[in-house]
Amino acid sequence: MNRLSRILGLMALVLLVPWSASAQTVGPSLTKVFNKPGFGYTLGYATAWTEESDLSYTAVFTRPPEGDGGAVTVAISNMKAPVQGAPTEGAKMVRDRYIAELSSANPKAVVQTKTPFNYRKPGASVDGFQVVTDFMAGEAPLRQWAVFLPRPGGTVVHIWLYTATLDNFDSHIPTVQAMLNSWTLVGDDVKP
Repeated sequence: MNRLSRILGLMALVLLVPWSASAQTVGPSLTKVFNKPGFGYTLGYATAWTEESDLSYTAVFTRPPEGDGGAVTVAISNMKAPVQGAPTEGAKMVRDRYIAELSSANPKAVVQTKTPFNYRKPGASVDGFQVVTDFMAGEAPLRQWAVFLPRPGGTVVHIWLYTATLDNFDSHIPTVQAMLNSWTLVGDDVKP
């Protein structure tokens, strides 16, 4: 099983874990900051969320589930670019492989949108891609927003995935959008 398939499987498993928690208001207040060497970025996230990261340079941010809505996750994984030195082309190839693997694993998956993603921050200006897909994981209808952002030098593509149940997806957009907006590429020593 390749790395992208493992990431997709992890997201489906996290969302299907049964939890019981009371509903809390979702807001864009990001009080924690993720900033670990080798990952190549910083990211703000809310106090209620937890973070786990590993040596494969994947970080998973999870918000405890509300009622029967399942967990909400944002995961960022660093992947070696399939084309070195061509950032946009590498990100496009990773996006296309993501769509192909998701469709192969779940033939009823539907790509809702497929658009460019323009990252413009001081020190870096790169073009990537974003995709929103709907698919089933067991009995749970899920929606996933994926962003494929290459490093300016084209050596690594960051894969950012927001995954939630279809019914729960829109209610977390303010926090998730704030997290995405806080995502800042840093450093040159980035590990795939």
